[in-house]
Amino acid sequence: MPRFTIDTNVFIYAAQDDERAKKHVEERASRGLLYVSVVTEIELFSQPHISTGEDTALRAMLNGVFLVPVDSAVGTIASRLRREHRMKLGDSIIAATAIFFGTTLLTRNVRDFKRVPGLSTEAV
Repeated sequence: MPRFTIDTNVFIYAAQDDERAKKHVEERASRGLLYVSVVTEIELFSQPHISTGEDTALRAMLNGVFLVPVDSAVGTIASRLRREHRMKLGDSIIAATAIFFGTTLLTRNVRDFKRVPGLSTEAV
């Protein structure tokens, strides 16, 4: 069964009714297990201008995904990624989550993740 980790930006676009992003999330949810870093949850709900409709859409999309906490194993990978690739903290944790679980990262920002060896990405 295919497994995917979803980057924050995919959820944001899907909540804003971007058909391409919504289709990717829905198709992947029907085909396999979806992982979401708790960092993504924090990034989603801390947006300063989130509308009630977007909040509702995001909560609905997060229902049924496997929400991954940041533990020592993911943190160790994330710290190496930050050090070696000068990644932002959130991106390094999301990438580390995908690497740790052996999932494909769904993102609109493939360019920032492309340089990470061992990380499978799929553009949304």
